[in-house]
Parts: sequence; C-alpha cells; structure tokens
Amino acid sequence: MEISVDSSDNALAQHICQVAEQARDQLNACHLFQAEPVQIKITEQPRLNHFDCLGVFRCEDSVVEVIRPSRIPEVLVEDDPLILISENIVFDSVIVHELTHAFAHQTLTTRSGSVAQDEYLAYAMQFEFMPEDARNVMLETRSIATDVTLDSLNEMILMFAPTLFGLRAWTHFNYENNGCEFFQLILDDKVNFAPEFE
Repeated sequence: MEISVDSSDNALAQHICQVAEQARDQLNACHLFQAEPVQIKITEQPRLNHFDCLGVFRCEDSVVEVIRPSRIPEVLVEDDPLILISENIVFDSVIVHELTHAFAHQTLTTRSGSVAQDEYLAYAMQFEFMPEDARNVMLETRSIATDVTLDSLNEMILMFAPTLFGLRAWTHFNYENNGCEFFQLILDDKVNFAPEFE
C-alpha cells in the first residue's frame, strides 16, 4: 500500500519515505495496519481546530500534514522538552505520530474511545521511534511517576502539557506486559481511558 510524499525538496521527500517505511514496520508490529493510500504533505503551518500543530492527520482524505523541519524550533514553547532535541529527530517522530493516527483510523474503520486514547497510541509510537539518547534528554527534564495509570493519561494533561502526556504514554507502553499487546486491548475496546470533556 502506497505512502506518497508531496514536497518540492527531493532529498527531504526521500528521507520521509524511509521514515515512513520504518514506521510501517513498527506500527504493524503493534496491530495497526494501512488499508488505503496515505499522502504526506510538508506545510508551513498545520492547523487543527484553530490551533497551530507540528502535524495533523486529515482522515477525510487520508492526508498527513507535517511542519517543515526548520520551523519546528520557532513554534515550540520554551518549556516543551521537544525543544531540547534536534528538530530533525522531532520531525521524524511527528511523521510517526501522524501515521499512527492514520493507521489507527484505517484499522478501526470507526472511531472508538476518547481523544486521550487516540493520542496514547500516537505518542507511544512517536517516542518509541526516537533514538534512546534523545528520549532520555526529555525524560530527564520531566519527573515521570513510577506508576503511570490510565487516570493520569487524561485530556487535561494532554491539553496543557502534550509532551508530558506523551512521555507518560511511552512510559506506560513500556511497562511489563503492556507494549503492543496493550495496543491490541485498546483496539478490541477492552480498555477505558478517562472520559472526554463534556
């Protein structure tokens, strides 16, 4: 199944294709599969619900929009741990994050669960894809509880500290007996995250 790239920068397009192929293997191992073509577009500023984002998956046309790598340091807030690592590593991880949304959408066919649940999948895969040393730089700046619970993976944290939510999700994903098998429980609707805001 095709993953295409819309970019005027041929070297960047080839790099994105390599990242996408690596991501596909990682996502398939966690029970997320591509069912239709996905296009990745590089844009100056992806937006979702009037908010600026690093990346967005638009399910209506199976398009992933990702910010240009050079603009990443400009849009990250000062206290976001992502600002401590290379924008190229952040860029690659955002591609993985948005492809996770795409594959989850195509695997489930109908949306199930909360926004926190959707972002758990995406952030766990995003940070799992990162080099260990880059991830450790971020983990050193944020105190992650030794026992991350699903209650702590809620939409309040997601809204106000999305990278902290992501680091918690990755930590929970890496607990013994979680990992890709926990993904399967999510996909089978056997896990309940905190309810969405009313």
